[in-house]
Amino acid sequence: LGQSFEGKTYQIQENYTAALSDLNKAVELQPNNAITLVNRGITREMLRDVDGACDDWEKAGQLGQAKGTELYNNNCL
Repeated sequence: LGQSFEGKTYQIQENYTAALSDLNKAVELQPNNAITLVNRGITREMLRDVDGACDDWEKAGQLGQAKGTELYNNNCL
């Protein structure tokens, strides 16, 4: 399993509520999937949940995902 393709599709369509629902399920199934955490963080940010976004990006960075670290450093510090 990779990232949530449905969640990414919803993001592209700017249907962030549906994207978040799908990405939450994906994180439940694979809590250490850093790419999914990055995407959920982006979705949370679009829904104005900055704290949730920062949590996801921080964890993604800790899992070795450079984009997670970059987003965390640029938006959360």
